Amino acid sequence: STPCAYRDRAIVSCLSTLGLRPGEVATLHLEDIDWRNGTIRLRTRKTGRGAILPLPREAGRAIVEYLRQERPSTDERRVFVQHLGRRTGVPISSGVVSAAAVRALQRAGIESPIAGGYVFRHTLASRMVRHGASLKEVADLLEMSPSGVRLQLDQLRELGAVALVVNANQTRVEVRDHLAVESL
Repeated sequence: STPCAYRDRAIVSCLSTLGLRPGEVATLHLEDIDWRNGTIRLRTRKTGRGAILPLPREAGRAIVEYLRQERPSTDERRVFVQHLGRRTGVPISSGVVSAAAVRALQRAGIESPIAGGYVFRHTLASRMVRHGASLKEVADLLEMSPSGVRLQLDQLRELGAVALVVNANQTRVEVRDHLAVESL
């Protein structure tokens, strides 16, 4: 257990259940979470547009635990803040989010060629496809082009996780063995 265990768990939960980018996690504000409606608002995504996403129960619980058990007392409105030293209470950076993801992967014994928090986006994409989502549906959630999703799945395929099956009528994705990141 680290001084930031609850924070790291909440960060990884946001990455793995929502497919957020590290910068999106770092910029979440307390006001962005609508507990009553079970949603989370992203003010700005990579495309420059915001989004409202359903807040998965797992992520919501992890954030609540962090806020109640560990978050330092501060006037800062960002959800995730620094915990140690002179910077206690200061908003974290996307680098801190990525470092939390790397620590989680290391604790789980997973070596990934995909950097930091992005492995969780790739894993979410494969999980969605395995459960029947189309490339367009995955692309819409992750704010990517379908070709970008396909590139991510190609990278996972190189890891032995998925196989793209192409025939004259359609392209479908068969997930052989998705990354074990879901259990973190």
